[in-house]
Amino acid sequence: EGLFVAVMRSVRENCAAELAALGRELPVPETPFDRITYQEAVARFGEDYDDPLSSSLSAPAWLIDFPRAVREFYDREDPARPGVLLDMDLIYPEGYGEALSGGEREHTLPHILRRLKQDGIPPERFSAYLRFVEEGLPASAGFGIGIERLTRYICNLNHIKEARLFPKVPGAADAL
Repeated sequence: EGLFVAVMRSVRENCAAELAALGRELPVPETPFDRITYQEAVARFGEDYDDPLSSSLSAPAWLIDFPRAVREFYDREDPARPGVLLDMDLIYPEGYGEALSGGEREHTLPHILRRLKQDGIPPERFSAYLRFVEEGLPASAGFGIGIERLTRYICNLNHIKEARLFPKVPGAADAL
């Protein structure tokens, strides 16, 4: 949250002329951001909650408490709440969609093997990864943020292709 707010504040302070040219009054959100559980999002908007959830927001919000069934085997379950992952997505407001996705990663071999079995995934498909885990994998967490998505949000662009120098458009010939 602090990083996101700092970026928005910095862009407003250092790019005022560019924002004005784009007609963008970039909001700097207040913290803490709201938290919405996966179950709340699905109950309110259905399984395809992404667009309607984002469109309903006036400020960024965290989507939390994903069930194990909707994410990957390497996402870590909350030890206090089996079946609930220690994952999160940050959702942009105004219909801009997902800003980032992340969480804690499972780092113990028995838990990873159990998850592979539960998901019906043959461990052989991940033999190199499992050998690495056997050597000792430290606890870790992180997130990935799409720079084009961030640019689209900041600049109030209609489509993500407007935020890319060489956009990939399905069915269009390559520009290069």
